[in-house]
Formats: sequence, C-alpha cells, structure tokens
Amino acid sequence: MAHGTMISMKLSEYGTRNGIKHKAAWNPFKAGKIEGAHLDESGHVVVLDPIHASFDKAAIYARAFTDKQKGDLEGQIKSLTDNHGIAVHEVPSP
Repeated sequence: MAHGTMISMKLSEYGTRNGIKHKAAWNPFKAGKIEGAHLDESGHVVVLDPIHASFDKAAIYARAFTDKQKGDLEGQIKSLTDNHGIAVHEVPSP
C-alpha cells in the first residue's frame, strides 16, 4: 500500500509527540530508525501515524440521491481503488 493512503504527520509533529525537537528527530530519520518515515512528493519528511496505521479495515458510508451523484460516487470508489490502493470489498446496491 502506498504511503499516501495512510494518515501521516510531519517530522516536527512526530518529534513533539515523542518529546524531542524537530532537529533531534532528523538524525533517527536519516539513520532509518523511524518506522514509516519517508519523503513526500514535495520533499518533506512525513511519518506514518502508528495509531491509524494499525487498522487494516474501515467502513465508508456514502449516499447518492440522484443519478448524477451516483456517477460521482462510482468515480470516488474507482479513485479509492486506482489512486490510493484501497481495496473496496462491498458496495451495496440501493
């Protein structure tokens, strides 16, 4: 699964949560000691949030009232599967 699909935080927030300053968190990042830490597309260091990363399933509820909205909903489901690597197991019919 791509890193972009998980909830992540900046390295500075990771440092704050762990009682260290941003610059002190840089060395463990460079040494590869922060699990889930990576550079994002813009070059910022982000760390996967272990609280959210531990969930392997989620439920999403969405509703469409018109045929046009139903098409939008189907597009959003396709985006979840194609762009974010999220597996959709069930889409109940109305």
